[in-house]
Parts: sequence; C-alpha cells; structure tokens
Amino acid sequence: MKEKVNFKNKSKIIFYMYPIIMLFPSGYITSYVTIFTLYSFYYFYKFKIKIKLFFIDYLLLLFFLVSFLSTLINFKSDYIILFKSLSNFRFAFLFIVIRNIFIYKIIEFRILFLITLFCTMFLSSDIFLQHFLDRDIFGYAPSDGRYNGSFDDEAIAGSYIQKFFIISILGIFFSKLSYKNKKILLLLFINFIGLGILFSLDRMPFVIFFFILFLSAILIKNYKYTFIFASIIFFIFFVIIFENNAKINYRYKTLQNELNLIKVFNIITMRDDVGLSKNASSEELLHYKDSVNNKSFFKGDYTRIMYSAYEVSKEKFFIGSGIKSFQNECNELYKINKKLLCAPHAHNLYLEILVSTGILGLFIFVFFIFKIILENLKIIINKNNINKKNLVILSLILIISEVFPLRSYGSILQTVNGSMFWYLISIASALSFVKLKNLNK
Repeated sequence: MKEKVNFKNKSKIIFYMYPIIMLFPSGYITSYVTIFTLYSFYYFYKFKIKIKLFFIDYLLLLFFLVSFLSTLINFKSDYIILFKSLSNFRFAFLFIVIRNIFIYKIIEFRILFLITLFCTMFLSSDIFLQHFLDRDIFGYAPSDGRYNGSFDDEAIAGSYIQKFFIISILGIFFSKLSYKNKKILLLLFINFIGLGILFSLDRMPFVIFFFILFLSAILIKNYKYTFIFASIIFFIFFVIIFENNAKINYRYKTLQNELNLIKVFNIITMRDDVGLSKNASSEELLHYKDSVNNKSFFKGDYTRIMYSAYEVSKEKFFIGSGIKSFQNECNELYKINKKLLCAPHAHNLYLEILVSTGILGLFIFVFFIFKIILENLKIIINKNNINKKNLVILSLILIISEVFPLRSYGSILQTVNGSMFWYLISIASALSFVKLKNLNK
C-alpha cells in the first residue's frame, strides 16, 4: 500500500512539472513531453484506469493523420521530416492524457495553477533583471535586442508569460485568500505580468495580453472592476515607459506596420475606395498589387510572410505540402513571384495549417476548436454557480486568445510552440470537467 502511495506521489510531481519544463530549452521540452505522455499511459495501465475518448479526441487524431499523409505524399527523401510528422501524434496523445488526468482528478488542480503562477512571476522577474542589469539570473545576456530571460536566445519569453497568464489567474481565483485580498493580488499580478511582457519586447503577446484583459473585464462579472482598474493602471505605466525608454518606444512604435490589416482587407475585397472597382480586370488587379508592393501593406515583414503563405497554399490547396514545407515551397515560388518573403514558418496559425495540411486539415482543425468552444459555452449558459462560470469563461478566453486569427504565431507542429499550444488547449478543454469541490478543499 505504501509503495502504491509513493508511486502516485511521484507521478503527481511529473504531472506538475509541465509549466516548469516549458521554461527550459527545446531539447528538454521534447524529451519531457514524450516521457510525460508515455508515463501517463503507463499510470493509467498500472491502476487499471480506462482512458475515455470523446469525439474531439478522434477529430484531433484525424488532424494529425492528415498532417502525416500530406507529408508522406510530398515526401522528397527527407526521412527526418517524415519522422517528425509521425512523432507529432504525441501532441494528440498529450491532449488525450491531460483531459483524462482532469477527468479522474489525478492531480490537485490548485497546485498546478499555483505552480504556473510562480513560473510566470519568475520569468517576469528574470526579464526585469536582464533588462536593467544586462544579465538574467542564469547569466544570459539579451539576444538580438530581445529580453528572453531563461530562454536565452529563443525569443518566446513574452509569449510564455501571455500564454500561461490565464492559468496563473486561476491560481489566484481558487486560492484560500479572502475575496478582497484576491482582488488586490489580481490587481498587482496583472500589472507585474504585463510589465514582464512589455519588457520582453514581444509585441504580439503584448497585444493579446490587452485583448485578454478586455474580454475578462466584459465576461467575469464579479472581478469586472478589478480588471478594468488594472488595465487603466497598466496603460498609464505603458505610456510613461513608452515615452521614456528608447528600446520600448522603437519596438512598439513599429508595431503599426505589422497591424496594417485594412490594406489586407482592401486587397481581398477590392474595395472601390482604394481605387480598384469590384469589376476590375486581371490587368488592373495585377497593376494594383504591384503598386501596393511599395506601400505600407508590405512594410511589415509578418504581413509579407502571411501573404507569401497564402500564395504557397494555393499550389496544393486540398492536402497541403506537409509539415516544415513552407520555406522550401516559398523559395520555389519566389522564382516567379518576387513579392514573397520566405521564412521558416508562416507566422499565422491558420495559414501554417493550410500550407501544411491543406483545406482538409484546416477544416478538421477549425471544427475541433469549434467543438471545444461549444462545450464551454453550454456550461456557461447552463451553470448558475459564479465560480464554475469563471472557471469555464477563463478557459474560453484562453482558447480564443490562442486561436485568434489575426495574431502572428509560431508553428503548432513544432516542439516549443506545439508543446505550449496543445497543453493549453487541452487544459482549456479539460477545465469543463473540474468540480469546484476539488478546487476548494
């Protein structure tokens, strides 16, 4: 009996380690995710726990099957890419085991939330240290003008903080503090974390952070004014720092070039008010696109990359060209279209999937996300308990912030981004299974 208890306790430590391991370099992350998934299956086997599968689990498995088949169809003697495509099934298995860990209450959820809270605060502190002393706690210097903290030369520190921000909030919501103290702690935490993202110089996580605050202020009724007040204070901090810090001023001032989405809309819809009629001839359209090349639409590199991804996706629209194919396909297409800007990935979630798996894979993925959102909406509509609603609302905000179509994004079919993305989506999906009595012990 004692041996069984010790095994369970050791298992819990492995499960709790996920947000901590995500602070390590990609090599550690790959090994851990694989070990975590295999160990979870072993845990279920050892204690004769039947793994529950739902419709969305089959959808996800189908998505990765399409990804593998697309890579196989476009196989060009690169066995490493083919192996990576096959190994991506680990993300589907990760999703399944995390949902079952929550369903069977294998871990104490509050502990996981508090560990995540600690990790986001630690990384923010590490970024502050690096920003002001030019070295973080591990001795890492800024890399390419970015403040990455413990990530060294990987510019994902701000992204990590933003992504795990909502789970950290749950650590506050379900702490044993009084309601008044929770609001005070939430106010301080939002500003502390927000400054961490700001000083990391990661611009898109900064924008998404504001987006999360906006949605939280609208949807979380009993903390509405806390979110509003925290947002106002943080905005004041931002304005002061923006005006007095040259690096932050330059970094966020150039953001407007990446967010010039009106030009994108105008090109797609061919609006009259930009000098192009709806009945424009192909020659007029070609001339218009040529002229746009010298205007602000193409000044933002991310915008050009996403335009390039769209052009590449048209070549193999139904099944895609396989994982990690964007740059090679883009380089080939560049020979006849010099407007393209080719990068290792498409910098947009949906365009990356469209390039890799075609419209078939994109449809499955969108349907998968839609089903998770629908599950959460049903609970929000039918539940009267405010704490349960807050739990599910935050999971819904987490999903929306991760799949927001206009944000730039790393590939979810690669190690670091994939390990974060699928973990967070699985958490957001699994939170609907959490009973409040398991959080309020």
